Amino acid sequence: MTNSNSISFPAYPFSHSGDSTPAWTQGTGIFDYVKENIDAEGFFTKEILPDKPAATGELDFQPMLGSFDPYLMSDLSADSTQQREIRAENFSRQIHTVLQAFLEDPTPVHAADFYMKAATLPCILYYDTVIETLSQEPIPACLKDLTQEWLYKAVNREAVKLAIVITGLCLLNEDNLTLCWQLKKDLLLLARCEEFTCFVVYALKLSHQLENSDLWDLMTHTRGWGRLGAIEACEFNLIKERKWLLHNAFLQTIDYPAMALMVFNKLNIMDLLDHEHLQEDTFQDLTTLILHYLIYLTEEPEGPKANIDLWELLEAYLHHAEEHHTDLVTASGLTNLREYLKQWTENQYWDYLTSNQLHLLIGKIETLLLSTDWLPQIKAHLLDKDGNANLDTIHMGFALGLDLHKELWAILKKDPLQTELYGFLLDPKHKRMAGMAAKFASAHADLYLEQEEPCLPLLDTLQYFPGTCGDLVEKALVSIYDSCRSLALQVLEAWPESTWPKDAQLALQKARTMTTSPLQKLQIDVLLKKRTMEYQDFLDVIRESKNK
Repeated sequence: MTNSNSISFPAYPFSHSGDSTPAWTQGTGIFDYVKENIDAEGFFTKEILPDKPAATGELDFQPMLGSFDPYLMSDLSADSTQQREIRAENFSRQIHTVLQAFLEDPTPVHAADFYMKAATLPCILYYDTVIETLSQEPIPACLKDLTQEWLYKAVNREAVKLAIVITGLCLLNEDNLTLCWQLKKDLLLLARCEEFTCFVVYALKLSHQLENSDLWDLMTHTRGWGRLGAIEACEFNLIKERKWLLHNAFLQTIDYPAMALMVFNKLNIMDLLDHEHLQEDTFQDLTTLILHYLIYLTEEPEGPKANIDLWELLEAYLHHAEEHHTDLVTASGLTNLREYLKQWTENQYWDYLTSNQLHLLIGKIETLLLSTDWLPQIKAHLLDKDGNANLDTIHMGFALGLDLHKELWAILKKDPLQTELYGFLLDPKHKRMAGMAAKFASAHADLYLEQEEPCLPLLDTLQYFPGTCGDLVEKALVSIYDSCRSLALQVLEAWPESTWPKDAQLALQKARTMTTSPLQKLQIDVLLKKRTMEYQDFLDVIRESKNK
């Protein structure tokens, strides 16, 4: 890498449309798109970007911003860790080949070749090897100029990601303080879009310019994968910062099982529990944290663990519960905690607590709960202040053995759109009520599918009741709403094939012609026994759809 001549940008021989402009300027620039769609509160307001993700080709398929990179880095995207690593090595070789060609001869042709690879290969799978290579000597001016051009003008997200991380390396040795300030400011602007947050955090850490205030700015202006990345990088030193994390860690738009583990690693929870008194809201936030951690331990038994003794944690927590257990919201959390501990006992899950410890903890919780007559309070709070089903309170009532079927059935008949109630009314232990609820649901199938939202809670519930409301599931498969179709597919995945509705195969075939989502096409092919959920089959579905 000896050629450090700065590249100029004359007429470009390569472009998508055959004209003389660079390929990376043909379309809506990512940077300007992000900048123009940040609202007055500082949030990026769009759910998609103007380009298409690299792995989806020309299909109209947009995963949640920031979600596809974690997927590609997980073993879910490959048959094995080894296969994922082999794929990453292959992408790394491809990008290094065009990068080296550009550095040796920084012509427009080589710049175009470099861009086309950067635009089509997932940056997450190779960027670290590029940084390792480039960090061995000063960044050539030609590469610095090119990647800054991409940062502001590129129309493909993967090229912008590569430009972000290389810019971070450039900032490490940049003497122009004004340029440094402007680049950092613009990187942080890009980071408001959660597709780029983690790359910006990495780039600023690489350049030693990342400050805790930058992370706080990102955490308070993102809600999903971007916030997660900022939390992971942040240090929570002040009491108000720790309180913020405890309260906001689970108020996100994504489901990340290890979030509780991250909070335990960031905060000294035992130190908090050593306080003589805890405020009600702090205790409720602790309840949420502990519940999520128990879920994580149950669902990720091979995952890393918090450096904490679970018995000591729960003992200290229940000591504080003696002060707060008469509050309905707090009691609802205690009920959920009891249910998880009972599951561990029933499943003989002794990895973290002995049988004796579990029974002692369950007994303490039940003593607290049974010291109050909850029936009047629960019946009075079956609906929240907005008239919607108060699910936490209802769940608490059922967990305490209270019979609320009559009250819930009356609510549903009065307002059929309270579809969250089916999760309680379809319980096969109450056959008569379950039968009535199933008939009621089928009779209102068309109403539920007129709009997107009403049918979703019902479909989610039906996963656990094989064969129930099969006619509604068939209709959902051919719904105009992708979300309804997606949940209907999950229902069939959860049900034994013997319980499928009689016309399920025909509905699946029709659903395949209706959907534009490669993932849904793959799910349907799996249900029809034509494919597996392997990453290669996913790519095959994309290519197949693209060629039609």
